[in-house]
Amino acid sequence: MATGAKLSIMGLYKYDSGIFDDMELPEGIDKDVVTNEILLQCYDLELVYPSFNLMKVAIRNWSKIEKPIWTKLLNTENLDYNPLWNVDATIEESRDVNREKTGSSSETISSTTDSTDQAENTHSQAGYNSSALVVTDKDNAAGSNHVTGSGSNTGSTSENEEVGETVSTRRTGNIGVTSSQQLLREERDVAVFSTIKYIVESFKKRFCLLVY
Repeated sequence: MATGAKLSIMGLYKYDSGIFDDMELPEGIDKDVVTNEILLQCYDLELVYPSFNLMKVAIRNWSKIEKPIWTKLLNTENLDYNPLWNVDATIEESRDVNREKTGSSSETISSTTDSTDQAENTHSQAGYNSSALVVTDKDNAAGSNHVTGSGSNTGSTSENEEVGETVSTRRTGNIGVTSSQQLLREERDVAVFSTIKYIVESFKKRFCLLVY
């Protein structure tokens, strides 16, 4: 393709519509919409680089450099917020709490003892015509003892525990620095902002000779 003066982006696009193939945009922005808007807004403006190959490379590099900025602008454009608030903050406070734990314990002990005792009994009496004692009979006698006892031990325990806690509070509303009317006027300015329009204006300033 021969180059010449007063060649517009529309002229290069008609020559080869792939001139915008390497242009990078933030996720969520329609590439066809941006391309068409650039063609319409820059229809009669002369290009700085009247060469298809050079212009295609330039568009790719320009979009790579500017894409982080466009992404941030798009995020703010889609941000959900209350336009009449000028403060929306979360405050976190950390503190250590010392807690004392107390408790009691008891133990009951019981025991039983059984024993058996055995004894021999001897029976004697005086002999005939004699004062001496003569053993006449023997027998055994047995007995048993049953002893039961019990006791208990009772005690108390205590310990300290240190626990970390984080308390979060949120503060929202209008603290009076800016009136609601001022906030509404600023919100109107925000409402008319368009990331796509910003990209088109960036293209125009970067690649077009702004001579009307």
